Order: sequence, then structure tokens, then C-alpha cells
Amino acid sequence: MKKKIIVLAPFIKTGGPRALHSVANHLYETGLDVSIFYYARGREYRGKPLYDDCIVPVEEVLKDDDNNILIIPEVATKLIEKYPRSKVIIWWLSVDYYLEKSTAYRTITRLKRGGYPYIFFPFAYIYFFYGKMRRNEGFRKIPINKMSPDILHVFNSNYVREFLKNNGIIDEQMLFLCSYIDGLGVKKDECISDKENIIVFNPTKSDSLYMKYVLNEIHKLDASIKCVPIRNMDHEQVLKLLKKSKLFIDLGFFPGPDRLPREAVSLFCNIITSNMGCAGNQDDFPFSNDYKYSTTRGNIRIIANKAVKMVYGYSDYIEDFNVYRNKVERQKQEFEIQFSKLVSIINDEQ
Repeated sequence: MKKKIIVLAPFIKTGGPRALHSVANHLYETGLDVSIFYYARGREYRGKPLYDDCIVPVEEVLKDDDNNILIIPEVATKLIEKYPRSKVIIWWLSVDYYLEKSTAYRTITRLKRGGYPYIFFPFAYIYFFYGKMRRNEGFRKIPINKMSPDILHVFNSNYVREFLKNNGIIDEQMLFLCSYIDGLGVKKDECISDKENIIVFNPTKSDSLYMKYVLNEIHKLDASIKCVPIRNMDHEQVLKLLKKSKLFIDLGFFPGPDRLPREAVSLFCNIITSNMGCAGNQDDFPFSNDYKYSTTRGNIRIIANKAVKMVYGYSDYIEDFNVYRNKVERQKQEFEIQFSKLVSIINDEQ
């Protein structure tokens, strides 16, 4: 009997669900029997497609069946226990969101990212514990060592691959698959000629107080530089802003190869990031550690000085990101190769 592929996705618009919808659309276009099943806050969710470009039918009721192949994101591995007869593919879009299913891990990492002393651990733990209950985060993680060896682990970065290998997953159980950004069709000379003294930054992931300190230092050095947050913009507005900006800053945490820095480098922005998560992995973010910083108090002025230099000396730095830019440009071709392997694996199950 023909297998039915069901992609499970949280009903929320973030990078992870966007990638899950994308792969669902791609699988559907190959002629496979594909549907998408939503869950929200630990419960099943029935409703219309999350994205307007979703061409995949929505599965209203998910039944456990030997003919099902479930593609489950790493944040919902607990669902594996609910469907023991179904074959499972876990798509690891991050490591840290999986680990943060543990309140203790979440507390430690959030304190570390914010630069807070561990004396606050008991209070932060209670805050996150009751916040988790309030949000009804009903899905817990399954430890990797308790997962079936028949599960295929799909990963999107070397950062995730290293985590899986360190936890006993062998190469034969893994497949690389990273989503790509659509071709922006920008020529280098045209893009560079449009550049202005603008720094664009991502306020959603960065610690707001830390970023405020960095921006204050930048303005002390040169008040004429415009610092623009990516906030309340549609995708076209974001691309337009990146195209005319000289520098992109994101000092937040990187659970995976985020979309914004890839779009920024493709639009010939210089880049400053934190060194946290995926950004700290040289294979995933292949540019010098001179542009990656830990978010400590001592680095505030250093980051600000480097930002001003990268605006006024824009052309002196832009070539330093060529390797990263070329990597991003190759990702569509790489996706097509790896996606064909995924389709072959699924077809072998038919």
C-alpha cells in the first residue's frame, strides 16, 4: 500500500514552521501523498493552512497507521510515543529548542545569554517553570538514547550534526537537508552602489538592554549613522532595507542557519553576530571570529567600534564574507541534491 507522508508542524509563524511547510510543498510536488498536521501548545490543532502558499492538504485527524511516515520537528519528539506504528523522520531544525524542553537547561542558558549571575537560578527556574505551565507546553522531549534506531534524523547544520554524533547517532541514520533562500537576483555592483550608512539589526533575538548599550556607543562615536531595527516589516520591506544597508547586526542566539543573516550577506551587507549556537560553528557561519562576539559588558564598546569601522570602511570588509556568500548561493543546488535523497528514502518505504 502507498505510504502517506504527514508533516507535523506547530501552528505558529516562525522559521521552523516555514521550513516544514516548504519541505511539505516540495514533497507534494513530486507526486507523493502528503498532508500537514498542526499542533498548538501541546495539543492538536484543526484549522486552515498557516501559510497562503501552502499547497498541501491539512490533515484534520492523525491516526496511527503502519502506512504513515511522520516528519516531526525536534521540539515535538514526545509525539513519537503517541504513534508507535508509524515510521518517523525527525527534522532537527535546532538543537537548543529541543534541549530547552528541560526547564533547568532553559534557565541556565537564558541566564548565560543575558549575562546574569547564577545566583538568580532559583528565581529564574520558577519563572520559566510556571511560564511553561501557563503556555501549556505539553510536549516533552524523548532522550535520544531512547529513540528507535529506525528513525531517520534529518539535520540542517553542522552544529546539529555534531550534537547528534555526540549522542550516538551514526551517519547512516542521518541526512543533511537545509532550506535555502530564494534567488534575490542582485548584482554586486548595483547593490554596492545603493549602499548608505545604515546599520540594520535584528531586535527580536538580541537581549534588548545589551543591544541598547551597543547602539548608544555607536551613536557616541557617530550620531549620523542610522540604526534601523527589523520590526513591523513585511518580507519585501526587509529585503529593501538590507539592500541599502552596509552592516547587519544580530547579537542573539542562533538555533540554526537563520534566514536573516543569509539574506543580509546575499545583499552584500557586512555582518556582526554573536558567537552563540550555530553562529559559533565555522562550517555553518564561515567567516572570521573577528566578527563574532560573546555578549559581555567588556565587548559593548568593542562591538560598537567595529560596527562604525565596517560602515565607513565598508569595501575593506565586504570580501571577508565571500565564503559565506558563496555557501548561501550554493544552498539551493545542495537542497535539491539532498531532497532527492530524502524522496528516494521515502520511496524505498513504499
